[in-house]
Amino acid sequence: EQSMKSEIINFDKSFKNDIASDGRDKGVRDEDWEELQLSKESERKRFEEIAKLDEEFRLVRQAAEEARRRHEDELQRIKEEKVRDDQEKARRKAEEDEAKRRSPEDKRLREIEDRRQRLKEKHRKKEAIKEKLRCIGLCPAGFIWHKVGRGWRCGGGSHFVSDKELWLYGVDL
Repeated sequence: EQSMKSEIINFDKSFKNDIASDGRDKGVRDEDWEELQLSKESERKRFEEIAKLDEEFRLVRQAAEEARRRHEDELQRIKEEKVRDDQEKARRKAEEDEAKRRSPEDKRLREIEDRRQRLKEKHRKKEAIKEKLRCIGLCPAGFIWHKVGRGWRCGGGSHFVSDKELWLYGVDL
């Protein structure tokens, strides 16, 4: 979670630096610039969604842990109250309580974690592609790359690398 937060902070800094002024290279077509701006906004929203899911995951996990603790406390109290003749009844009650405890929080926790992991994997793949783009040095202006259509465009707008070209360089898309 901490590394994702620092990634978001670093992205925000580079994103703000990238769009602080128009920043468009001379000769960049309006259509390319608009596509790039949409891509930047999409990436920003994805980072916000990941941060939001991280927070929701934390809160739901906390609620599920509190529910488990309350449930365990209740089971202990029930066990202490029951006498020997009532043990079978107490066991059945505990089983019913356990079934009830498998709450929506537990299910939602799994759903959030699955979605969170998918988003993180998608982000990791994009970052690997960006690193490969930096290594092959296609943007001498030093702008970060943004996914647009069937390729990647630099933050200044004038450099473009297609997914096919990346594939030829051995980047696994």
